[in-house]
Order: sequence, then structure tokens, then C-alpha cells
Amino acid sequence: MFANAGTLGAAPGRRDELVRHLTRRSDHLRDVGCLLYEVGVHDAEPDTVYVVELWESADAHRASLALPEVQASIAAVRPLLSGEFGGFRFEVVGSPLRDEPAPAPAPKHVPAPDEPSIPELETDETIAPRPEEEIADILRAEPDVEDHSRRPG
Repeated sequence: MFANAGTLGAAPGRRDELVRHLTRRSDHLRDVGCLLYEVGVHDAEPDTVYVVELWESADAHRASLALPEVQASIAAVRPLLSGEFGGFRFEVVGSPLRDEPAPAPAPKHVPAPDEPSIPELETDETIAPRPEEEIADILRAEPDVEDHSRRPG
């Protein structure tokens, strides 16, 4: 099992809209190995949304980012985000809520002959990007050039 917990910075005043989008039902996530996806807020941080995900494996989480439905969702929330992201990830090893240990992690990926054996690193990092960084990279891939300084009304 793989856990991913993170924060998404919402554009000022857009947190509730972001929450509504993130909490829309999606059976696609369950179909690709998402066991839990919880969204939360805290009044002390009115422009932050908290997300906790539990996946069958890190590979299942990575694969979900390529789904057309997930790509469309990311594109839809782009204008709601401030660009601030945080979080952490880990392999689940057990819980006091069940007798058995967590399932063994999925076997490590063995690269195909035409695939690089070392994950591509960002120039300013010494480790592969975390999942929330991958999402941030996807969001930054298409710049939002709209003028968001004017509010309708």
C-alpha cells in the first residue's frame, strides 16, 4: 500500500470551489487502485486544501495521473490553485485497526530494455519527484495566461 498526503494552495477565496471539484465522485480512481481519497480544510488556513490518498501501490498512483479523466480534472482546477503545494508519501507497513500487516509492497519496477534504469531527476533535486510534485509539474506544463486579477461582478 502507498499513502500520499499533501496540501494544495487555493487561489484566494477559491478554496470551497476547489473542494467541490476534488470531492466530486469518481469511480475511475477506484478502478485504478485508489483505496481512499479524503479532502479536508482547516479554518486556520483558509486558502489550503488537504488531501490524503491511499493507493494499492505507488505505481497505481502514478498510472492514475495519465488517465484522461484525471488530466481533465487537473486542467479544470488549474485556475483555482495558487501554485503552493506540500506533502509527503510513504509505503504503508501496518495499522492497529487490522490484525494482519499491510500487504507487501509491489515488486520494484524493472525497466524495459529501451527504458532508462534511473528515474529522470529535476535539475535542482537529488531524488525523483514526489507525486505532488509530478502534479505540480503537470499544472505548470501549460501556463495559465488569463488575467485573474479582476473579479467578475
